[in-house]
Amino acid sequence: MVESAVYLRGAVKVFGGACNGGDSVGGTSVLRGLDMTVPRGSIYGLLGASGCGKTTLLRCALGRVRLDAGEARVLGLPPGAVDAVRVGYMPQDAALLGEFTVADVLLYYGRLLEMQRAAVEERMDLLVPLLQLPPDDRLVKTLSGGQQRRVSLAAAIVHAPELLILDEPTVGLDPLLRHSIWEYLTKLTEGGKTTVIITTHYVEEAQQAHIVGLMRHGKLLAEDAPQHLISLYDCITLEEVFLGMSVQQDQEIQDPSSIENAPSHSKQNKTKSESQEEICMDNPLRDNTEKVPVRQKKKWTKSRCSQSLTKHRLKALLCKNFLSMGRNPGHIIGIFLFPFLQISLFFLAIGGYPTGINLAVVNDEIVDISNCDEYRDIFNDNSSYCTFNASSCLYLNIIDNSLMNMVFYGKMDEAFASVKSGKAIGVIHFPHNFSSQLEIRLLNGIHTNNDTLQFSEIGITMDMTEQHTATLVKTLLYDKYNTMIKQLSSNCDIDSTVSKLPMQFNEPIYGSKYPRYDIFMLPGVLTSMIYFLATTLTAVIMVRERQEGIWSRDIVAGVTSLELILSHIVTQSIFVALQSVEILLVSIYIYGMECKGNIFLLYTIILLQGFCGLTFGLVVAVLSKSITVAMYMCLGIYVPFINLSGVIWPIEGMPRFLQWVSYTMPTTLATISTNNVLQKAWGFFHPQVLHGILTTVLWIIGQVIFAVCVLRQLNISGNKI
Repeated sequence: MVESAVYLRGAVKVFGGACNGGDSVGGTSVLRGLDMTVPRGSIYGLLGASGCGKTTLLRCALGRVRLDAGEARVLGLPPGAVDAVRVGYMPQDAALLGEFTVADVLLYYGRLLEMQRAAVEERMDLLVPLLQLPPDDRLVKTLSGGQQRRVSLAAAIVHAPELLILDEPTVGLDPLLRHSIWEYLTKLTEGGKTTVIITTHYVEEAQQAHIVGLMRHGKLLAEDAPQHLISLYDCITLEEVFLGMSVQQDQEIQDPSSIENAPSHSKQNKTKSESQEEICMDNPLRDNTEKVPVRQKKKWTKSRCSQSLTKHRLKALLCKNFLSMGRNPGHIIGIFLFPFLQISLFFLAIGGYPTGINLAVVNDEIVDISNCDEYRDIFNDNSSYCTFNASSCLYLNIIDNSLMNMVFYGKMDEAFASVKSGKAIGVIHFPHNFSSQLEIRLLNGIHTNNDTLQFSEIGITMDMTEQHTATLVKTLLYDKYNTMIKQLSSNCDIDSTVSKLPMQFNEPIYGSKYPRYDIFMLPGVLTSMIYFLATTLTAVIMVRERQEGIWSRDIVAGVTSLELILSHIVTQSIFVALQSVEILLVSIYIYGMECKGNIFLLYTIILLQGFCGLTFGLVVAVLSKSITVAMYMCLGIYVPFINLSGVIWPIEGMPRFLQWVSYTMPTTLATISTNNVLQKAWGFFHPQVLHGILTTVLWIIGQVIFAVCVLRQLNISGNKI
């Protein structure tokens, strides 16, 4: 008996449900007790319509799908235990990086499979004329669909594997090239060392195979030499055989008794000898109602998913990543342009005092408001001039007109109407005897009567719907009032203590006496910006490779989950490190950010946040099947992170349960650490700095472990990656 290259018995695979006795429960049964035998040194043509289970069957042979029941052996071993060097695989899609040249593709897969450069170049000399490959320096993304498939085929056979699995390799190729490929496959199997499994939609093309398997509804209808099947069923073409057997299968499914009414060529088979009936493994005249015995699913003793890290594969993956990014200058520019634009927009848009704000003024003590100009000239020419005449003019003069526009009204009703119509943010009112009453208040001190107190006050009414702007205006008006009192008291030698509130705000221990909102937000902006830049960059690059089939093809070539993820961590870490430097340099040297603590400690915290975002990008990539889904995940998590990490509002202002949620997030404690280093100059071993660093490191480790575990599970569960 000829030894089998691929051997399956009772193969059952159910997606989205469970397997019970060979039948699916609550899911889609793709393989239904399938038996398959591929002799060594043969070309096996697998025929069947789309959706019949051909690709799942191939993925089982590649060790990419674990059967729910049945037995599978590939090259004498369980599928997952076969060394990748012994197997070549060409998927339906090209599954090639567009930034690679033709030579890069073959060298890359040669490196993965432990080939020396000279050996790869020798194989290229053979494959270029055979497959009519484009010039070596042509980029894959510039090739036509047919050219890409030829390069993909070359990548599958560059290492001369023992088992070659080709999924629709001749689609889109001209007839002459298809004929040339079939001739090569025939020569390849002549010595008996190479076995080829090929799926094709060209039924008549499959007649060149040594054996064909006619697959439909998860089973093989027949498995034999093409000409033998044509003769056995008394048909003219293989396509007619397939059609007749498909009709017979449908009749048996609907009504097993309909076998008596089968087509004439099927009835003739009843008179065939037993030996002829054995030729077809799944003869349509056989009673298919009998259940295939379900074998217990065996645990794989060894899998490529569990192989150790290897230097040559990791080096090949790193070269691939760097070369792919280096061939895309627009992508590199974007990597460094986006951080610059984002940090610049933050500093330019946040923290500045609002300007051009209209403030309605009603000054009852000055009949003609233009008279204030005379006093303004006196105050400006002689700042030590002592007079209480027109103190309201002095106050208005002290207010910086570049921040607020004073709009004067004669009546309060008109001023309030301007606020209600949105023309002004507030109304400031001076009583008719404001200056004289203010002088009495300062001179009499604690003996001042209620009427004097009332008429020496400035009335201010604000539109508080624009809360932040209104708060800034209130603070400014209060500060300018204190400035005016100090100036009048100093010029006229009066004790100003009685006009002040009975509290004194001294110089702050940390920060500024008049803090800016951008300084409050800056630590959170630095950490969250680098976090989500790294997340998005990593997720998009990895999902793109997954979507284009690069991941799947690499894993078949022996790449492990750990190697795949580690290669992206190393590649993206370099860009994260450079982006972190860029953000700090732009903040310090262009926008004047002051770091009171150790700048290298600050950089370390920001860099760790970038790594944390990178590893979260890995998690997004393994959970997302498309770039659209990945972007939804990134955007969906961004808003909760910003709201809960204390960037917009202090954590202490949240409900208690949200505070606990906030502290478990990867950016919250890191933001606190950044603030403590940036503004308080605290060191590494301060608890509120160390906690943020340790939390970030734990998140990095946890996310890497999660991503590796999920990817390993995808590799062996049958889910497409």
